[in-house]
Amino acid sequence: MRTQTLRATSASTDGDVQVSGTVLALVIIALLATAIILIAVNSSLYGDGAYYLLAAIKSGRPFNVSGRELIDAVRQTPLLIGISIGIDNTRFLTVLQGIGFILFPALIWALALQQCCISRIRFTLVAIACGICFGSMIFYSVSELTLALPLVVLISCLLAKETEYSIVQSLTMVIAAIILVFSYEAIALCSVVLVVHAVVRAKAGLASLDIFVSWMVAVLSVAAIGVSLWTLEFRPNSNSGDFLNSIEELRPKSMVALIFAGVCLATWILVQALAPHLRWITVPVFGVIAFSTLAGVALAIQDGPITSILSRGYCVILIAVLEVALLIDWIRKRRPGGGYNFVKVTTMNVTVAVTFLLSMLAIPITFAIPWSGFLGEFRSTINSKVGVMPSSDVHSSNADKYLVGWTNPSMSVILRASANSAVVASPDSSFEPFTPIEASRQIPRRYGWR
Repeated sequence: MRTQTLRATSASTDGDVQVSGTVLALVIIALLATAIILIAVNSSLYGDGAYYLLAAIKSGRPFNVSGRELIDAVRQTPLLIGISIGIDNTRFLTVLQGIGFILFPALIWALALQQCCISRIRFTLVAIACGICFGSMIFYSVSELTLALPLVVLISCLLAKETEYSIVQSLTMVIAAIILVFSYEAIALCSVVLVVHAVVRAKAGLASLDIFVSWMVAVLSVAAIGVSLWTLEFRPNSNSGDFLNSIEELRPKSMVALIFAGVCLATWILVQALAPHLRWITVPVFGVIAFSTLAGVALAIQDGPITSILSRGYCVILIAVLEVALLIDWIRKRRPGGGYNFVKVTTMNVTVAVTFLLSMLAIPITFAIPWSGFLGEFRSTINSKVGVMPSSDVHSSNADKYLVGWTNPSMSVILRASANSAVVASPDSSFEPFTPIEASRQIPRRYGWR
């Protein structure tokens, strides 16, 4: 068996050295803390979350959308375990749903960052992408993309390793690639890059296990493309392609600003590394980065959680670009003469990238505060009345941002103290999953929010 590895990085020769454990720990703790906060305020109910939870309780099986069956099953595993052992406290079941919807993505992002921390350039690029994607999307955690995109990044980081895969890394890649086969239609774009990267790596002639796993990833990624295209053609759903509309219309403005800030940040790092004589441009570019980041975060907070829904298309394209960057970085490091001198990332660069990521986490945390208040007001309203009530009777200063509408009946069932609690009707009855008068019969009477 012939094994090839690239020479180790050296702080004295190339500058592409390992990120410190302290920095990595700080980022991971911040991601996990954000996830715990969102789980604690039951943010997994936002959007379609209440409907997903109610459907799982009713059937005892994962609620899924065509073409996304496997990733939905993975995300709802904690919830299904709770249902199977007889838990009837919907508050606790909501927490279990939040673990799958919110904590799982945070853990995958953390693992991806850990896998690429050997290289500062890769770590900074992944940190920027993580900040934008996790920060902007995670409040709308019901979307399968919140888990699918970090799985793509994790596979890309492992494909970009200079050394051969370990057994654990091999299993991780194959399992992640299998999940992506039935994950989300938009993953087709990301899967195209995975195929290219996996084939290029397989032909690089590393160890036999490395070659086998790379081909496995390539085949599974082709399958993911096929399933995505088949779903779009034969079983499309209402949001299969509508998430791209926000890009065409350049909205929300917060995402435009944040993407611009991320591009400027990556450019700032590359200019310092590739053209030291142009470092004078650092000051104005850094100012643009700071302004765009602050403006993007402020606009996102002002717009409310709708930002999390409209950001999906931007994030898919951003991750595809990140995949290409990781592929280019891997190729250049395999060239004879070791292109390690190509990009030298300083401690300052890493610090700014991490600061950017941390600032993005302010978006979902800020959403969590009014969401918690809104949920309490909704629950108090239905538990103090009986019968069917219009959504206009839910008095909350945040109702316009957090009241989705069509899931009102589902939310009422989940938040009820007893089967006699009131049910809030949907503003548009044509989108109601069941009529409000049937709400008390959706799940056994023993289920309640306690």
